[in-house]
Amino acid sequence: MATITFEAATQVDIILPWHYVTITLPRDRQVIVTENETGVSGTQKFTLEAGERQLWRLTEDFKLWGMPTKETLALCGMVGFNEGPDTMHRVIRELYDMQGTFDKTQACSLKEKEYLPSKVQKAYQAGREYERQDEENIKYWLASYCGNYANVGVFFVDLGRVYYNCLWASHRGAYYHALRVRPKAIPKPTLLLEREGCDGSYEHPWICLSK
Repeated sequence: MATITFEAATQVDIILPWHYVTITLPRDRQVIVTENETGVSGTQKFTLEAGERQLWRLTEDFKLWGMPTKETLALCGMVGFNEGPDTMHRVIRELYDMQGTFDKTQACSLKEKEYLPSKVQKAYQAGREYERQDEENIKYWLASYCGNYANVGVFFVDLGRVYYNCLWASHRGAYYHALRVRPKAIPKPTLLLEREGCDGSYEHPWICLSK
């Protein structure tokens, strides 16, 4: 059999956690975000090109993690804090709206959307799931934030470890940070994969045939 569905492949252990999958983008995509979503003057644009091949990796619970966007998302101040995580999710949803491939797409995040300063260690512990996903030197936002009356900010990942970028502090005002956004997706059970010549390794990933 040259092809197999994602569901069937996982049931018979053909596809395993940490395997790689390549996905080819079926058409051009563009997402525009505005100052009202970021706190940064002007608009910011995110794009994907038709025919672009992307490498995704399976997690232990069989979700797919892609590489971060080419473009960075700049956030600043209280607007960046309040709107940033939802903006990240919108960017990823609209870039990767592929009905035959994914059931759901979103930006990478922690277990909870919001953490109090007293729960920062809980957030860092939740971020341990990113350690095995970052084999390359990549840095990206997480769609989760932390703050109180004095300081607010959004979490990010650097080399598989979770950190925290302050976006507004009562004694200093607004801060500006720009990082990429990383997609996470739930593959459709019916997602069709090419088997011939593939073994799920980095060098020979499974090839997604669904659009």
